[in-house]
Amino acid sequence: MVVVAVSLSLLFSHDPIFAVEASWFSEQFPANVRSSGISPGYNGASVIAGLLPIIATAVYGTFGWIGPALMFSALGAISACCALSMRETAPVVVEQHVSAPNRRSIA
Repeated sequence: MVVVAVSLSLLFSHDPIFAVEASWFSEQFPANVRSSGISPGYNGASVIAGLLPIIATAVYGTFGWIGPALMFSALGAISACCALSMRETAPVVVEQHVSAPNRRSIA
């Protein structure tokens, strides 16, 4: 039952988020700095997310169940504020850079 519950939660909450994440983040930066613009935030968030179980355990040991509940509620509020403050790019026409294939004559 635990495996089914985790699988369903990943299917309905985790995967839809990551389906649009790449395009959403890519739209926030111009093409010439896109990779270096996305990387610090994405990798920094990975470090923080990797440390959260340790932090939640320490907070639980100090404050009981309310500590991690408040911590994750605060993180959710911060995430919502960040998502709402990102600029909207829907009406912006995205530049298309289509390069012609290399055409070399064979002599």
